[in-house]
Amino acid sequence: MYIYIYIYICVCFVHIGEVMTAFVEEADEFGQPRDSLISSHFATLQLFAIPLLQYYLNQLGMEVTRVYSAARYEESRPFAGLVDRIAAGRRAADADASGSKAVGEMWKLIGNSIYGR
Repeated sequence: MYIYIYIYICVCFVHIGEVMTAFVEEADEFGQPRDSLISSHFATLQLFAIPLLQYYLNQLGMEVTRVYSAARYEESRPFAGLVDRIAAGRRAADADASGSKAVGEMWKLIGNSIYGR
């Protein structure tokens, strides 16, 4: 079984092997090194989330040879109050028959801006 890990790396001649090196030199296609998302059978200095790492270890039998650092993330909802306020503002603007549609649209845009839309 082949295990592929997808990594984002700066690809240059040292990464592509003899056959592809000869091909790109002959075709003069490679140019400058560039960042690319590639699939690989190994990874060094990569960041993995715990569920993905557990899958690699338990299901695929991969081996971790060194851990450089670890970080802990505790799930929370720091913007819950803001999201609730925006939702209430939109509902109030939609319920107000005499009000302008611009107020509802304003609340919609404020809510979308949180997510970068």
